[in-house]
Amino acid sequence: MRRSVDAAQSVFVGVALIVGLGVAYVLAGMIGHGEQTKAFLIAAGLASVVGSLASLDVAVGCLLALGFLDGFIKGLDPSKLSVFIKDVFLLIAFTRWIWLGLSRRRWLALRMPFTVPALLFVVYCAAEMFNTTTADFRVALAGFRTWVVWIPVAYVVHEMVRTRKNVQRLMVLILVMGLLTGIYGIIQYRIGFGHLTSLSPGFEFYARRFGAPGQTVRATSTFVSPGAFGAAMSLSCVVTLAGAVFLPGRLLRVLSGAAAAVCLVGLGTSASRAPLLGLVAGGLALLVLMRKPRVIAALMLIALLVAWIVNSFAGGAFARRYNRQMLSPRGIYSRVAIPLRQGWESVQQHPLGIGVATGIGIGRGAEAFGGAETLRIGEAGGFVENEYGRALRELGVPGVALWLWMLWRVFRMNLASYRRCRTSEYRLVAAACLGVTISIFFQLAVGSALYLAPGGLLFWAFAAISYRLPEIEAQELTPVPAGQPVRRAVRAGGPVPAK
Repeated sequence: MRRSVDAAQSVFVGVALIVGLGVAYVLAGMIGHGEQTKAFLIAAGLASVVGSLASLDVAVGCLLALGFLDGFIKGLDPSKLSVFIKDVFLLIAFTRWIWLGLSRRRWLALRMPFTVPALLFVVYCAAEMFNTTTADFRVALAGFRTWVVWIPVAYVVHEMVRTRKNVQRLMVLILVMGLLTGIYGIIQYRIGFGHLTSLSPGFEFYARRFGAPGQTVRATSTFVSPGAFGAAMSLSCVVTLAGAVFLPGRLLRVLSGAAAAVCLVGLGTSASRAPLLGLVAGGLALLVLMRKPRVIAALMLIALLVAWIVNSFAGGAFARRYNRQMLSPRGIYSRVAIPLRQGWESVQQHPLGIGVATGIGIGRGAEAFGGAETLRIGEAGGFVENEYGRALRELGVPGVALWLWMLWRVFRMNLASYRRCRTSEYRLVAAACLGVTISIFFQLAVGSALYLAPGGLLFWAFAAISYRLPEIEAQELTPVPAGQPVRRAVRAGGPVPAK
């Protein structure tokens, strides 16, 4: 097997070299004809693809960046390419993971506790594509994608995250993307969408739906909707709070605290309720599970202080959008209960579900494939805007059982990893992973939090990180031979003596 892999690698390198020379010739011709900008964008895209083929770190980094910029890219280029660009990089990363597994003959990621229910869930969702109510296979394929698209991220990230530095790099990337998109969301809340519509007609959708004249703007930042923006800010806030302790250097820790504050205000400009409730639940989990709650409490107070200052620039968006009327218990209950009831009523009539071709997941793909009128949804149409209710309607009782089993195994795995961690730093990161999971569970009550980028991507990425943390910590705590530098870790109860 290894000889076959080496031979295939040699062939691939040769083909890549020939293709690279051809691309360089084409780019040189474009520059000669005055198309420098287009040539630069193509070169940057190809460089990202080549880097992703060579390194999982680059592939995951590109995937995360694309997840945070998803709406902006689709606005600039509302075509098939922008719809599937994330899928391309995910496929590259997953293919490299398979390649590494074949060459090393090791598949350690398959040991993660949710692998069996995840595999069964994917198979079941695939079977639901052929439900008797399915009218168009393309719609069914889009629906299948909404349920399973980000699950492979867990296995890719598991392979990538091998040391503390790998975890820190990922957290720094989330810090930077969360800070930049949060700042832009605040600015967008103040100035509206006019500057975007002048860039491309693809942004008119956002301006018409979330920034109509006479209405308060709901910022989308660089995401596809205010809900996706709010979810990104909610999860980034939890991660950056942990980064304020786990990241190296005073500068990165200060930036983490500032990013948490900006993300909090950015969440306010999105006017999304479920991400706010998810943030409260995830933040409480972080506070309760941490052995040193005073540290997290101090970080939260500092973040709230900075958020108050930033909020003044945003015109009081947080206070304006989260008022008694918007956060009334009755309103929140009805927002969750009504769609959940719809799913329950549907599953009583169709215990095996109506299939995944309900129309969710088509999005801009409808226009890319010739318009919504060309996609026939039929009696399977009408998705439920509550992921628990949608699972009942589309997947039926067996599918819901597999889905909840998979999510439950992720939660149990996160909790077990937290208990296995011995030092305060790693306990904090494990608590943040659990906070991300709990936050997503709350957000699923009102939408597709596991599908929209980057929510689902971050969920599965931090599930893999959580599984890896005890192993990485154990490597740091293992005594090293004499003459080599010893890294000191800090236990939850004090320093670990060098042996």
